[in-house]
This record gives sequence, C-alpha cells and structure tokens, in this order.
Amino acid sequence: MKAKYYIKQIIILVVWFLAMAWLVYDLVKDEAELRNVLADDDYPRYIESAPEAVTFPININTATLRELKAIEGIGTAKAEAIIGYREENGGFSSVDELINVTGIGKATLEKIRKYVTVG
Repeated sequence: MKAKYYIKQIIILVVWFLAMAWLVYDLVKDEAELRNVLADDDYPRYIESAPEAVTFPININTATLRELKAIEGIGTAKAEAIIGYREENGGFSSVDELINVTGIGKATLEKIRKYVTVG
C-alpha cells in the first residue's frame, strides 16, 4: 500500500519537475530569440520606422488619418469623414464646424474639442 503511494508521489513530482523545466526552457528560448532579433543588423530600421507620437491639439485642417484616429472616439470612418469634409469645403473655419461632418454629433464634438484646433 505504501509502495503505491510513494510511486504515485514520485510520478507527480517527476511530472511537476518536467512541467517546470519546460516553462524555464520556453522562457529562455524566447529570450534567446529576442536577443537574436535585437542583435540583427536590421534592428535600427525598426526604430526609424516607428510612428511618432501624436501631440494634441491637432489641426483638423492638416491632420492625417493616423493623427485623427489617435483622438479618443474617432475611428477610421469618422476620420475619413473629417478629411472628406475638409477636402470638399476647403477646410474648417472653426472647431464647431465639425458638427457638419457625418457621424459627429454634439456629444462627440464636446468630447473631442480639447484635442483639436484649426490653427
């Protein structure tokens, strides 16, 4: 009876040990892959191609799609609508004119007002 108990405990211990060894191996393997990527000659290219941070407020008369999408509450469709309105009407004369853009209502305008300007 005790022999079965000890064999069971040894099996559990071996399985636990193998699981821990596998986790350690997986962590070390990922770290080694990361070091290989960072040591690669192409690494500086990744740094150079990283997008610059968007600074607020942004000028809605010159903002890019990426800049407009950085505003909380503005997705691709609304950003494209802002650019479309700007192109069709020759730009915005005031931030309040955003209310004329499809998909932007009073609530959205008030939410984004502090993030935009017509500088």
